[in-house]
Amino acid sequence: MHPTAYTKGLIAHSMLHRGHHFFGGAIVLRREGAHEVVVLHLLCQGLEIFLKALLLLHDYDQFKPKLKYSPKTKSGYGHNLESLAADCSQVFGLHPMRGNLAAELKLLNSLYTQHLLRYASAYDVLVGPSSVHSALVLRRFGAAVRLAARSLKRPRVPI
Repeated sequence: MHPTAYTKGLIAHSMLHRGHHFFGGAIVLRREGAHEVVVLHLLCQGLEIFLKALLLLHDYDQFKPKLKYSPKTKSGYGHNLESLAADCSQVFGLHPMRGNLAAELKLLNSLYTQHLLRYASAYDVLVGPSSVHSALVLRRFGAAVRLAARSLKRPRVPI
């Protein structure tokens, strides 16, 4: 099946909204005192989906084949938040992340790509989830969500 340009836009907008809602879920759960590992996982999942949606909105045909990681060709984003953020920064003309923000994303990416935020492991015993900082990534992600909401056109039909 070859989707039309309109359908591609609807798919990208749907992903954008889904990522936004994962992000919102992380914020609500953090406010309610939920387990921090769940909050971090939702934050990372929201960020992954949101960044992929931005790339699809920019050029669906170029970025759609890159969304999933292919072990055969050793290419594609998969769950790699750092790679997604770097490509989004380049595509949209933003400065690359550096300093504490880059370090925070690097740690979250490591935990997320190894599924340490999804499944219980020795990591849960050795490291307290509250020691994993996410405030800078959360703030930057929130700014990206607000910017996207202001600058992107809404689809013509409700999603």
